[in-house]
Amino acid sequence: MLVPYLFSFLTTIISEQAVFALFGQRSRHALYAVAVANALTHPILHVFLYILLAIRAPLHYPLLAGELCVIFVEACILSRVLEKPIRYVVSISALMNFVSFSIGEIILLY
Repeated sequence: MLVPYLFSFLTTIISEQAVFALFGQRSRHALYAVAVANALTHPILHVFLYILLAIRAPLHYPLLAGELCVIFVEACILSRVLEKPIRYVVSISALMNFVSFSIGEIILLY
């Protein structure tokens, strides 16, 4: 269970850093901030989802709510650390999470 999680975690960090870099945020400081934000939000979301799976609860709405919380928390962290306006960072955070979620879904297909 640890190896698939670590693969998921690393895939998330790499994909989100790539998206962040596409918006001109290529400094080590910016990419490190993305990694730290993910280190805080990724495990919490996965524990939440594993608990829901264990009790056989439906995942659609909790997953959406969890992802929206992650987007907001990551945007707050990135805005604070990088001193960027929250409006700027929240849209990038949403795109970063959309890309990493989509990559994860594609990987699950294969």
